[in-house]
Amino acid sequence: MEKTTCPIWGTPAECEIRDDSSWHFNSPRAGGRYIISRSWYQMAEGLSNEQRILVTSWLVSQRSVGNAEPRISDTLAIDSIRRPSVYQRAEYLLRYINSQLSNISDHFEPPSGRPNINHSSWKRYAETLAWSGSTMLEDVHYLLDFLASQDWIGPSPSIRASVKTYCILTVRGHALLAELENPIVDSTQAFVAMWFDKSLDNAYYNGIVPGIEECGYSAVRIDQTEPLDKLDDRIIAEIRRSKFLVVDLTEGEVVKEDGAIKGGTRGSVYYEAGFAHGLEIPVIFTCCKNSPGKVHFDIQQYSCIYWNTTEELQKRLAQRIRANFGDGPSHTESDNGDGR
Repeated sequence: MEKTTCPIWGTPAECEIRDDSSWHFNSPRAGGRYIISRSWYQMAEGLSNEQRILVTSWLVSQRSVGNAEPRISDTLAIDSIRRPSVYQRAEYLLRYINSQLSNISDHFEPPSGRPNINHSSWKRYAETLAWSGSTMLEDVHYLLDFLASQDWIGPSPSIRASVKTYCILTVRGHALLAELENPIVDSTQAFVAMWFDKSLDNAYYNGIVPGIEECGYSAVRIDQTEPLDKLDDRIIAEIRRSKFLVVDLTEGEVVKEDGAIKGGTRGSVYYEAGFAHGLEIPVIFTCCKNSPGKVHFDIQQYSCIYWNTTEELQKRLAQRIRANFGDGPSHTESDNGDGR
């Protein structure tokens, strides 16, 4: 890799160009390795500071679920990226601290100030900001205090100092990380990710839902849950407790309505599918044959159910669910469309 600057942050990075359509970067300020498309590379220079944080947080979220080198592809829409909650930022910081420890009893030394960009400690400073979704050390210190209040980190027993100077992961901290690495597999829930537009209500209520319920599973779509928490927290929580996902990639025509752009690529559903893949939760892709957009090349390796009618969608989805997971516990004989 050649030394260069990160297109997102303009800070020191390494780059390798493997083909004409994408660049491979290793950037401490972006949290590590990532791939960026040509169009995103050209657009990155004009990002606002808030947008840089959003893109970096998206990269961190992908790495936290096992995607070591996330791809910023043309389908990733900046307005589809959700700002991580304080809890998520603390969780990502805990993951980063753990990644820096050689042994479970080792201590981590958080950055105490902004070092010179050529200093050896700059890499740790930049990565800490990236993984915590921060732009200043005050935010990092706040998150460290939060981690300590949850008893996930504590002061180093060998060095008398606060967690902002030296810290170790506690038993509870290691237990939390182990829990995050093990998704629920005995669930009866299917999470549905799709475009929330009236034009797809028929597909959802008369195709996807009956297809899932026919096999004895329950369908959950985030707009149908009670809004007790932030939307991004609920999505992550519901995906983690699901046995599988049904992701419909149908796009709408790009139109301008009341000053807002509607339709086009649904970047959020690709994000939710990638999150599930990182947790090793199976994903079933569906898409209307008349969708004006094309399924992005990143998921073309997966088998997608292309449907014309809701009846076809229900039937083929139920067949795919049974083939992969069998019937769920709420399945009854009368649920079988073929009379079995």
